[in-house]
Amino acid sequence: MRREKGITLIALVITIIVLLILAGVSIAMLTGENGILTQAKKAKEETEKAAEEEERQLSELESIITEEAPKVTDDTPGELAGGGTEENPYKIESVEDLVEFIKEINDGNGENFVDEHVELVITLDLASENSYNDPSSTIFGDYNGDGQTKGLYEEINDKNYTGLQLAYDLFQGKLDGKGNEIRNIYSKIDEVYGEYGFIAYNDGGIIKDLTLRGEYEITGTTPDYFYAGGLTGYNKNGEISNCKTDINIIYNLENKELEGNTRVGALVGINSGSIKNCVNEGEILVNLENNTQNVEETLFYVGGVIGENRESGIVDSLECHGKIDINMSIDLVASGNYKIVRVGGIVGSNDGKIINSTNYADINVDDIRLGESADTSVKLGGIVGNNNENAEVVNVINYGNITGSTDDLMSIGGIVGDDESGANSIKNVYNKGTIEGTATTENLKLGGIVGVFGNATMDRVYNAGKVIANSETKYIGGIIGDIYGTVTLTNSKYLSSTASGAAQGAEIEGIERADSLTAGEIKDLLNEGVRELNIAGDLKEWTNVQ
Repeated sequence: MRREKGITLIALVITIIVLLILAGVSIAMLTGENGILTQAKKAKEETEKAAEEEERQLSELESIITEEAPKVTDDTPGELAGGGTEENPYKIESVEDLVEFIKEINDGNGENFVDEHVELVITLDLASENSYNDPSSTIFGDYNGDGQTKGLYEEINDKNYTGLQLAYDLFQGKLDGKGNEIRNIYSKIDEVYGEYGFIAYNDGGIIKDLTLRGEYEITGTTPDYFYAGGLTGYNKNGEISNCKTDINIIYNLENKELEGNTRVGALVGINSGSIKNCVNEGEILVNLENNTQNVEETLFYVGGVIGENRESGIVDSLECHGKIDINMSIDLVASGNYKIVRVGGIVGSNDGKIINSTNYADINVDDIRLGESADTSVKLGGIVGNNNENAEVVNVINYGNITGSTDDLMSIGGIVGDDESGANSIKNVYNKGTIEGTATTENLKLGGIVGVFGNATMDRVYNAGKVIANSETKYIGGIIGDIYGTVTLTNSKYLSSTASGAAQGAEIEGIERADSLTAGEIKDLLNEGVRELNIAGDLKEWTNVQ
């Protein structure tokens, strides 16, 4: 009987132990790093983020749809009233005036509007008759070149032809949008060359307080170079501030021969001037399908705001809310030919300075090899695709998801795809977007902050975005994918659930692996960095961090 009681007591103890183990497992499943409650919380946060962004976009769209453009009153349609001075600027008061303004730029060989002032005094909608003094006016003749002279409203809105003819010559004046918009711009181009944009070449001019909405459709190739931007193709030493683009740039080339170099930005193609406090809400959609490349190299730089930022370029307080989607299948027909692709949420390729900027845009690049001879380098970043020598990226955030696939070499980073600056150029940055890539064996390099980084230092960098490799690679890390040379990191953190190590799957000095990084903690860390690094007084504190 005592033996039976002993057995019963042992069974009871074992049962209790088993129950405790099961309880521990259940608690871990509920509350652990990958537990149900934790994952549910993350899912809730992602859903709320998506809902907020969708609500913002719907609100923006609704305000555009429901707010009818005001009826213009223009005593001199097709003639710019005013004297071009700061006190008495030329005035754009109707679509007729807008067409004349662009025509005068194109007819002036760079000599019209030099140091003169122009104002957009009213919001214009090219698809609304309210914005035309006379929708049936034929003062510009056969405007779209279809062989028939119709009313200006019909000429501009016939999408089978050119749409609005954009300014392709130099602008050296001062254009003030006065907070007004130009809506429903449609422009189609079959033969691309040089610069392309609403004002293709801003040569030292000043453009401010202007919003553009619409679509550019590009279906031609170039034998030399092509710089495209929603606002301007080339901002050469000019100043652009408080501008917004909601221009969908559709670049569609099928079965063509690629010969030249391309820079595309939703706001600006190439910048060597100053761009501040600007926002992009448009999309860049690129389809280069079944093309061939016979020249030795092609460069393809795409930015959610700027395609290429040159050495003197200053980029301050920009936001990108659109998306970038690129599909490429190109046959490099000769041995030794290669193509270089650089894509960033703010800037594709950077030689200058980028500060105080945020990317919300998702980026997807699919590159397919055609033929046997191919050599491709694809570099993607939430802020910058490629950061070149002495370039700076300071006090920026990426929320966009960055996805890429290629048959060759690919580097992806939450902030910078490949940093070649050779300096302490990446400071006080945060990534929350997912980084995901596919490439050939060990040619895939993925980092929560930088895909490839070496012979430099980084300070105050933080990552909470997952890093996912869909093909075999050892170059993956919560902060850096591939390290080379001498590297120093300080005051940096990454969320332990994002990757198995800080760099190349291992931990490195100066980076803390954290089990939790809340938005509040990140905000405090970034603002502490702003106060510490703000020697020039140009860094802004963050008021909201997701």
